[in-house]
Amino acid sequence: MAQFIPSLRDSPVTEPDAAKRNILVTSALPYCNNVPHLGNIVGCVLGADVYARFCRARGYNTLYVCGTDEYGTATENKAREEGVSPKEICDKYHAIHAQVYEWFNIKFDTFGRTSTPKQTEIAQDIFNKLHSAGLTLEQEVTQLYCEACAKFLADRFVEGTCPKCGYNNARGDQCDGCSSLLDPTDLVEPKCKVCSKTPKPRSSQHVFLDLPKIEPDLRAWLESEPQKNGWPDNAISTSLGFLNRGLQPRCITRDLSWGTPVPLPGYENKVFYVWFDAPIGYISITGNYLPETWEAWWKAPKSDDAPQVELRQFMGKDNVTFHAIIFPSTLLGCAQAGDKYNLVHHLASVNYLQYEDSKFSKSRGTGVFGDNVQTTGIPPAVWRYYLMALRPERSDSAFVWDEFVARNNNELAANLGNYVNRVLKFAKAKFDGVVPASGPPTELETTFEAEVNARLAEYLEAMEQSQLRAGLAAAMALSSLGNKYLHDGAPWAVIKTDPARAGAIIANAANYIYFLAAVFAPFLPSISSRMLHQLGLVDNPTPDLADELHPVIPDAYALADAVLPAGHVFGVPEVLFANIPEDRIAELRAQFSGKQADDAAPSGDAAGASASAAAGGVAVDAARLADAIATQGGVVRSLKEASDGSDEAKAKVSAAVKVLLYLKNLHAQVTGDDGKSKKKGKGKGDKKAGKAGKKKGGKVSRAPQDPNACPLDLAIGTVVSCVPHPDSDKLLVMKVDIGEADGPRDICAGLAKSYAPDQLIGRSFVVLANIKAAKLGGFPSDGMMLAAAAADPDAPADAPSEIVALLVADGDAAPGSRVLGAGQVPRVLEGYAKLRKKAVSKVKMATAADGGVLIDGLALATIDGVRIVPDPTVNGIGPDVPVC
Repeated sequence: MAQFIPSLRDSPVTEPDAAKRNILVTSALPYCNNVPHLGNIVGCVLGADVYARFCRARGYNTLYVCGTDEYGTATENKAREEGVSPKEICDKYHAIHAQVYEWFNIKFDTFGRTSTPKQTEIAQDIFNKLHSAGLTLEQEVTQLYCEACAKFLADRFVEGTCPKCGYNNARGDQCDGCSSLLDPTDLVEPKCKVCSKTPKPRSSQHVFLDLPKIEPDLRAWLESEPQKNGWPDNAISTSLGFLNRGLQPRCITRDLSWGTPVPLPGYENKVFYVWFDAPIGYISITGNYLPETWEAWWKAPKSDDAPQVELRQFMGKDNVTFHAIIFPSTLLGCAQAGDKYNLVHHLASVNYLQYEDSKFSKSRGTGVFGDNVQTTGIPPAVWRYYLMALRPERSDSAFVWDEFVARNNNELAANLGNYVNRVLKFAKAKFDGVVPASGPPTELETTFEAEVNARLAEYLEAMEQSQLRAGLAAAMALSSLGNKYLHDGAPWAVIKTDPARAGAIIANAANYIYFLAAVFAPFLPSISSRMLHQLGLVDNPTPDLADELHPVIPDAYALADAVLPAGHVFGVPEVLFANIPEDRIAELRAQFSGKQADDAAPSGDAAGASASAAAGGVAVDAARLADAIATQGGVVRSLKEASDGSDEAKAKVSAAVKVLLYLKNLHAQVTGDDGKSKKKGKGKGDKKAGKAGKKKGGKVSRAPQDPNACPLDLAIGTVVSCVPHPDSDKLLVMKVDIGEADGPRDICAGLAKSYAPDQLIGRSFVVLANIKAAKLGGFPSDGMMLAAAAADPDAPADAPSEIVALLVADGDAAPGSRVLGAGQVPRVLEGYAKLRKKAVSKVKMATAADGGVLIDGLALATIDGVRIVPDPTVNGIGPDVPVC
């Protein structure tokens, strides 16, 4: 008999159940001022949806809460741009988000909003408890005040002239001309963006959350719970790194009108800062949905026999600090005041999803967004599958059209779809569409059952830890086992001599379809519904399986637990997945390629130079430079947002700004646009670029090499695969992803004595990308893994050996992130020539006394300031150890 979980429609979850495991799932609240793109969807709502569906199918009492984050400067800015009120903006974009998520079959228990009376009630209650417990303080802050608008101006409401470079449209937080970080009071001739009047400096009183007073409780929690509960490495390192720099009081109020009012005398014209207010939105959205029972989900149980709740939160890595430091500190402060909330049990953070070789950009039309994805005619299930297959759990990943089409055709259609169709079509043709009788198991079934249970164990372990990408891979491996069983059993041949045995094989294979419908249901609910319909178990397939009976995901698979009895009538077999013709790839890529090439093209003599600037055979295209500038600008903004004001944080910001300025200068050299003059026609930059463009092919002449350029092209690379060399006990053969559009590089390295393949797969290391390609042991090698190597003091004298530690980033770093010495910049325009090993050896690299690594005496770090260190899993590497 088939086992099903009651549908959410018929049995909605309302309160924790002491007899069950209770799971509260949240995904980061999307800003209510934009249309979500695929990166937003995979990073938050889709991952949380897959996990929540898995929990429901396991029988856990599961509540999935989300909604739109509606307060703050971003919303006010968008409202001003569109000439409407903030509430009208929120109404518009809340509806857009809800429709997009419905199309993707995201099944929330509730999708609410933060601009509600319940939000005000709960946020003010939490603040009052912190205030009464002495965990807040008040300080004066100098800000710009617009007398015409009669209000203090947030940084994004001010523009003026940059005091450092003279750019006349600098924002109150950063200059786009020279990339300097600014305060609004730094600007020359500042103007209010609302009325264009000149604001004046005034002091404004603000409330700060006194984090140092909460730090001991936060430290005790952060140093135990994340490791115990399996948080991702990037979440642990980010949160502990922020904590270990020492917490400072954090301002939690703003001079805005759109937000939660601050309930203190003298603060009538202020609201709470969005990152204090927004996480409380999870609580208030639950409160609006379950007004009688929300506290049972969010507040700690008052007795041992009360239901326990696991809070599991899904988000992008840029939100980790707020969810692992600020929000828990807020709740821990409430505990000091006698009101104890549940803290996050598991924080499921992911890295960034890029679009092909650039970034998602709505203004430039680059990438697939939640509104235009629906115009492709490709069903949501295919998008869900591909996005979860490349979910950026360990490092950044990229949406690539070729891979999207290949995974649909070669995995969904050729594996899962093919299996279901073969079984049911054969049953219809040979057994009149009825389940035949099963028979006693043979060695084939015994082996099949054991193999399935081994894969099922991998699936369950990955899904429980929110490693959804690995869970999907295990599910597809289970589908492959079904195809293997069918191939090995060969019922089309057996039926000629033993119809009963052929019938038993088909009965087992058909029951296995039910099992696959269960394990794929979290990822592909509409496909699981169609599989159940074709099995004759549900009357009508639905886009969202949660509105029907949901198959149970079992602890173990057993052929004896057949859900389809002999004589059961199948439904009509239909193709589950249509192949996408490969000639659609170019069409889809063109549709979503945007207009960046047109936008970047300058006029006059600079047009030739904008196409490419080459030196040493390396072309630099203005649009690619613009993308690099956008990426580095995001790095600068992230570092600024995370900065705690320490010297270390300021140094990271300064290094990132220098790289950004260097890239902007290169862009100006290529396009002839210095960003300061808005006059049309030729300027000095145009003439300069025009002269440079007189070379054949519109290429600029060789630029002088920047004296601060890093001498080597070093990049972070993630090991995708690794196997021992078949003929050498010293070599490992790897594929390493360094973020290139052409895919992973082949690298062969003499690491077999120091690392096993499974110690490398999935991890990221520093790769020398511009070493001359060669063959090692007959295998191609296009890159070199950098490592510190020291003599092993414990090795016998007659058999000396080395301790080898590959270089790694001491924190989160994406594949392709460039690695530079302190103060160095990448050689973007000049390019990097391929070097022989002898030339590489002239660059002095060694470990440092502080545990880092030096290149020509400069500390190595990623382009966004993450320090490079020898692999910490290897002991015995001290200072002054050579790196090669």
